[in-house]
Amino acid sequence: MNDLSNNDLSNLDLVLPLREIIIKINNVDYDHNAHHHAHKERIVSIRTSANFNAKSALPTLILLHGIGSSSASWIGQLSGLTDYKILAWDAPGYGLSSQVTEEHPDASNYADILRDLLNTLNINKSILIGHSLGALMAANFAARYPECVSGLLLLSPAQGYGKAALNVREEKRLSRLNMLEQLGPQAMAQTGFTRMLGKTPNIDAIKLIQYSLARINISGYRQATHLLADADILTDLAQYKGTRLIAVGLEDSITPPEQCRNLANITQTPFSEINHAGHACYIEQTQQVNQLIMSFVRGIISKN
Repeated sequence: MNDLSNNDLSNLDLVLPLREIIIKINNVDYDHNAHHHAHKERIVSIRTSANFNAKSALPTLILLHGIGSSSASWIGQLSGLTDYKILAWDAPGYGLSSQVTEEHPDASNYADILRDLLNTLNINKSILIGHSLGALMAANFAARYPECVSGLLLLSPAQGYGKAALNVREEKRLSRLNMLEQLGPQAMAQTGFTRMLGKTPNIDAIKLIQYSLARINISGYRQATHLLADADILTDLAQYKGTRLIAVGLEDSITPPEQCRNLANITQTPFSEINHAGHACYIEQTQQVNQLIMSFVRGIISKN
């Protein structure tokens, strides 16, 4: 199956251009070209669906990628889900987005930047969809700003190691970081994609994962490893009482189905499985995940 075959990655920035949004900090706009304001500026790069700026009442979806990915990874959703306004961000330290100010950030630091972005764009309420590390950010945002969230869909959610002993957390963090620093993004793109996919990956999924891996900013990735090491999704997910769903690829070896099912059971969250998909389920099985998203959104609309 080639869900992404119609999308030529060489033309990605023409089809889904990357936009830089300068967001307000302390109610002041800072010129991102002014170097003396470097510590105060905040740029977030985003990709949006073609209809994003239309004056309509379509539901708004916010897509949050994982630790080795980018806004580009959501091309199948940005171009395929035409009934919604969709925004995919580059997390702080990814793409053209400014890094997090904190050297050792936690989920709340990323969630606060997302809140500032949505405020800047006058998005008062949206449906959050987070994949892997992005699920940690999404769950924290939903727990702390529930009035801004219509629903929370977590795909192959990373759970974080916040409840583990300090030495275990540091070991997990360094194992990821050392691999990237030793190989570099380009070499990691050639080998790192295999763990992200299921047993029979298609070439388009491989290319899209490699596209993002090759463009990782090592310093941004380093910050994200602190988030992964110290986060605890269970606490945040239990706090958010709105509409929720957890889904995972049946062939996911990074956040295995049993682990995700256990999280769903503990937090009493509905659970779904994606056939013939590994960790990057929304890339590998775009149509299947898009159907899941549409069903999830319909359920939210029917309750309102």
